[in-house]
Amino acid sequence: MSKRKPLSEFIKHNKLAIVYKAENGYEVDLYEDDIFLETREAHEHNEIYASSIAENWCTDILVLGE
Repeated sequence: MSKRKPLSEFIKHNKLAIVYKAENGYEVDLYEDDIFLETREAHEHNEIYASSIAENWCTDILVLGE
């Protein structure tokens, strides 16, 4: 795995998203009930886009598997 620097965290209820700056761009780790679910890659986008992924996860706009 590449080196990643954490930039911000979004937390709401039982959901957590951590935005990272990675070697290839931005990445967002998604957690629910303290369980890691997946990493969303936003390599071709900016930090605002990555933060939107994190916010959408924590506010139930982003649903995995859909």
